[in-house]
Amino acid sequence: MESGVSESVIRVDTLLSIILGFVLFLDIFRKRKFFLLFLLISVIFVFFSTGNYSFPAFLYIFMIMSLLYPFHFLRSAKMSDVKILFAAINIMAIGNILAALASRVLDQSLCVNSGPSLEQVNCIIGSYGFSSQPYVFATIIATSLIIYLLFNDKISYVTLLIYFVGLGISDSRSIAFLLTISALYLLLKRSGIKFFVITLLALAGMFLVGGKMSVAYTASLGASDPSWLMRAENINNYIQWLDITKLILGGGFLSFLQFSYQYGSPGPLDMLYFRVLSEIGVLGFFLCCCIFFVQTSKSIGSQDVIFAVTSAVAKKGFYIFIFSLLAIGFFHEVLLVPKAGHMIFLCVAALSARMHQDKYTG
Repeated sequence: MESGVSESVIRVDTLLSIILGFVLFLDIFRKRKFFLLFLLISVIFVFFSTGNYSFPAFLYIFMIMSLLYPFHFLRSAKMSDVKILFAAINIMAIGNILAALASRVLDQSLCVNSGPSLEQVNCIIGSYGFSSQPYVFATIIATSLIIYLLFNDKISYVTLLIYFVGLGISDSRSIAFLLTISALYLLLKRSGIKFFVITLLALAGMFLVGGKMSVAYTASLGASDPSWLMRAENINNYIQWLDITKLILGGGFLSFLQFSYQYGSPGPLDMLYFRVLSEIGVLGFFLCCCIFFVQTSKSIGSQDVIFAVTSAVAKKGFYIFIFSLLAIGFFHEVLLVPKAGHMIFLCVAALSARMHQDKYTG
């Protein structure tokens, strides 16, 4: 379900997300958060008002709902729980990078068949470590780095080097560039201008050397970049597909498959805004924005959780991160992808929690 296409076998991360979303919905109901509950039920109503795939849509809505869990976790988390979570994230991110480097150096991948066709394979360890796609790899690395800078008391330059190498080999230009802005801002505030400049020069070197992340590669593609052309064509297809009902309420679950094509075959839009608008329309999009605003404006961090940055730094970091996400929405649907989407919302929750935390001290 990562790409929005219904699969015969539900992935483990998708199944766990569905369960987490259902548990979270029950918890919201139990705690009588009626306004948030009203918004969630309204989105569900719009989601089911048109379209087919009722059962997959029912499961999918809980998977998306699980993205809100980081907000609820940080409101009641103990510092010991946060340390365990941080350690797990840090270990997995570094392991992911090292696995990707090993796969590329040794030119070996560990893959298994994931479908009825021999061509349908899923690499457990490959060029992007434990991640199947470059944008997922880049998102997990970038958000893990931000979490590292938010919670870790002391910065390890070796750890930072591994993170930046991971971003340099991610092959996802938009995500690596945009999410790194927030990480660089936090690094500047944590380590001072000297190390910040050295890091910036090192990153510039990585993006100039070669490969898909290089400026030369991007410049060579220019206006003929297949990813740009595909998105432009799908925007035009979306406009042709629209009518007044679809504009307001959307076309329902997976309705974008009626007009979206990737290299000649029906596929995901790779544009968050048009994906959401095609499925739940302007009304549903507005309700989702309201849910996001409610969560971030009331995201009060537990006083037991200690951050490594001040509330002022977190506030600016929050706005930078939101700007990056708004820009990424034109290039990817990564916010809706299990694991990567959860990591993004964890960063949003942590920054907003720290931003509001001092207001409720004492």
